[in-house]
Amino acid sequence: MSLTHPAPELDVLGAVVGPKSTDLCAEISDGIVLSVLSGPKYVAQVKENVEKIRNAKGMSAKFDIVTYVLASVGDDREETRNGLRGVAAFYLDAMGTTLMTGVYGANEQLQQMIDQGGTDAIVENMPDEWMDWLTIGGTPEDCIRSIRNLFNAGATSIVLCLMPTSGIDAQIKRFSETVLPNIE
Repeated sequence: MSLTHPAPELDVLGAVVGPKSTDLCAEISDGIVLSVLSGPKYVAQVKENVEKIRNAKGMSAKFDIVTYVLASVGDDREETRNGLRGVAAFYLDAMGTTLMTGVYGANEQLQQMIDQGGTDAIVENMPDEWMDWLTIGGTPEDCIRSIRNLFNAGATSIVLCLMPTSGIDAQIKRFSETVLPNIE
């Protein structure tokens, strides 16, 4: 039996979150798409785990790790990051405690914020350093450093989820002129 219209050769990627799902993805796909909450430590852990599984099964080492990231660039670091804070808090509240936050030792603190009032409590109480791994945000130099950190951790592609969407044209222009040309 054969397909009437065989598919062209293409890579199949899985978009999963949980540890069992990422393990399965390592076995049956050509890559993985990671959530917007995936910071460098999580990316590195996924990469290490994928390599172990694929090596143990004698599979090709080629495996794409595509990472979505909330992103914004501006002249004022604090103002730019504050513009991302609410979106990051929304995702943290929606996802709850996971390995993505657990690798940073943040799960207990995150759960307390969720219990105290969800997204609003997270916005108000989230430590600023969480924005370092939750987002690519701040000055062009901050964004360049964050992108490099994700690539160094094992991301093979990064998808910038630009915020705020009301200023998307300016964000695209700014990233294309001041950030992306400086990524090596």
